Amino acid sequence: MIFYAPMRGMREVRDRGTLLPAIICAYASQIVYLFIIQWLVGISFTARPQVIAANLFQAATSLLPIAIVLVPLLALTANMFDRRGSFGLVLQQEYASLASVVFYAFIAANLMTILISIFSLQWRAGGLCGQLDAIRRTDQIAFQFSGRAAERIRSQTERSGVCGRQPVSYR
Repeated sequence: MIFYAPMRGMREVRDRGTLLPAIICAYASQIVYLFIIQWLVGISFTARPQVIAANLFQAATSLLPIAIVLVPLLALTANMFDRRGSFGLVLQQEYASLASVVFYAFIAANLMTILISIFSLQWRAGGLCGQLDAIRRTDQIAFQFSGRAAERIRSQTERSGVCGRQPVSYR
């Protein structure tokens, strides 16, 4: 319900939110986020298996400041404006629901960041590969007019090796 009716879903979480599913989902989304971002950058997990353990630890440590610092500060700020009792009482009554809402918002932020990263990388790669295709077409035309210039352009595109394409042979 959070994704198709976010306001109503967050109200439901605020009213009857449990903390354990929110933390587990936030931890899983943070792990997925870390692995996908590192995969997009080009870090290989088969060559460096210690990256897996580091990502699991980093995902847990990135959730701790949210649970330990951010949620109590939000509860303190809300208690300053809407006085419901002492800070300890408000924290005891409201911590689980407030933390659940914050963690679900964190999950949504992770998912949106993953989607934006994938789309921006695909857009960038498509533009770069399109430029290389234009260079290769120019290479074909130049080969017809000047063998030396075409050889220089072809050697430059072969050395780049971008987009996983094999260099085109014109001979």
